[in-house]
Amino acid sequence: MTKWTCNGIAKDKKYHPEQHSPGLHLSQENYGDNCIVCGLNKEAVIISEKLNQDRTIIESNKSIAPAAVTITGLGVGLLGAMSFGIYNIVQSQDISDSNSAPSQAALVSPLDKKESKLADTLVPKMNIFYGGSTSFAPIRPRQEWKEGKVTQPERLDEYIMQTHPDFKLVYKDPPAGEKPGSGSGIKMLLKGQLSFSHSSRPLKEEEIAKAKTLNINLRQENVALDGLAIYVNQQLPISGLTVSQLKDIYTGKITNWSQLGGPDLAIKPFSRDPEDGGTPDFFKEEVLGNDASFASSVNPYVYDTTDSIKKVAKTPGGIGYATASEVCPLKTVPIKALLMTKEDNNYQSPCKGNEVNQEVFLSGTYPITRRLFVIIKENGGNDQKAGEAYVRLLLTDEGQKLIAQSGLVPLRRVDD
Repeated sequence: MTKWTCNGIAKDKKYHPEQHSPGLHLSQENYGDNCIVCGLNKEAVIISEKLNQDRTIIESNKSIAPAAVTITGLGVGLLGAMSFGIYNIVQSQDISDSNSAPSQAALVSPLDKKESKLADTLVPKMNIFYGGSTSFAPIRPRQEWKEGKVTQPERLDEYIMQTHPDFKLVYKDPPAGEKPGSGSGIKMLLKGQLSFSHSSRPLKEEEIAKAKTLNINLRQENVALDGLAIYVNQQLPISGLTVSQLKDIYTGKITNWSQLGGPDLAIKPFSRDPEDGGTPDFFKEEVLGNDASFASSVNPYVYDTTDSIKKVAKTPGGIGYATASEVCPLKTVPIKALLMTKEDNNYQSPCKGNEVNQEVFLSGTYPITRRLFVIIKENGGNDQKAGEAYVRLLLTDEGQKLIAQSGLVPLRRVDD
């Protein structure tokens, strides 16, 4: 597949509201039609193979949505050796001021580092509570590791703690009555229960507004990519769906598999609560659309992804969705991931055997992909230091390799 490099500069030299992160970013290698950082089509951007280190923001007559959050983009280029940088576009702290144009500003970030290995990264010595999105489960410590039953690291966070023993990561479940997910993690972060949180969706305006009332500034840092796997009971003779068919299932327009060429069997869709989790919230927004709601057949919501997988495995007409890295490695559970396509019959699988099919996520040919974030609380204290150190660790070459090994998709390719 042909590689091309996006510098994040639109050919018309203006800001575009459809960009994931409005504004410039450093050079990013891409393999699909759209840049995985800014989202613009390669035909709409200035393509370059050189890493332009001296940047200023281009004046635009297009307003960008202001917020008490700094949105970051990641860029990659080859300049002798692989290096990377992250920049922040510091937007207005006044959420109500939506018409101010961006001014000339240097692209500065405390995360603008170039560490290659986990050991090269400076970290504070402290115990850190973190939590949030279940999509990050593949990089979090195993229970046996936490109990000291195994000492050989396998997951990214285990490698981090082995490399930095005084940087102790402790996963914290949400309070009783709440379900784990991006939304509950951000709530815990704002309540001071976490140092930073994982999120499988961008921050919402209401979360930013809530943070502002608490005199807190939140920042989201993109650390990986991901795609959703749609799975059904293994015995169901259906191999693939279009995104519109998937929408019709979850909104109640399609209720029997016979409507899709399958057996006369009622469809039972499973989902987590979109109010708690970033994955169901993303699914609702990207697949159903903001104007649609889950059908009554989706209720009651499942507790977490494990619960959903178990229920689909026991339900002949069941269907569910989850981050691909939680579905593809399953060898003994009687479920299967479906091929998916938008509407063009270019069906793609989220799995390659029992591994995540990272290539289709990177290329953009798989229809349901997204970015994963670490949410940092900018308070000038230990929580901010912990969050920024954690992001730097994940963005090292070693961290990106371990992200790839976990089944999530790294932001850039790192040669061995």
